[in-house]
Amino acid sequence: MSAILSTRQVAVLGRIGDIMIPGGGDFPRFSDTGCLTHIDPLLRAMPPEDLAGLKGLLSILSFLPAGLLGRFLHFVAKERRGLGPVAGALRNIDLGLKGLVMSTYYSNRARAGYAGPRVFDAMGFALRVVKP
Repeated sequence: MSAILSTRQVAVLGRIGDIMIPGGGDFPRFSDTGCLTHIDPLLRAMPPEDLAGLKGLLSILSFLPAGLLGRFLHFVAKERRGLGPVAGALRNIDLGLKGLVMSTYYSNRARAGYAGPRVFDAMGFALRVVKP
């Protein structure tokens, strides 16, 4: 699936994506689209030290059960007053994970053979050129 992340790291990123984007209405659930099959181009654009940190974080998070993973994501996303220098690290974790999840999901890319609803269709998004 990924030449950069381990199977375990991809699996936890899928779980994180399902917490952030559980689907509903016309929108598919994050993992249903299989958009993570297209994660490597994003990862290749990361600085090596950031990629190493992401891989380490995903490896650690992969051991958390679903309830604790959800609580962790909620914790890093909420206001972090009084946490001093740790607050910046938590903010970076929040932004980094959201960036990967949202970028892959809203790319409208899916795994081969996916026949479910597409994100662009659910949004009513269609690119067109209108000549004046």
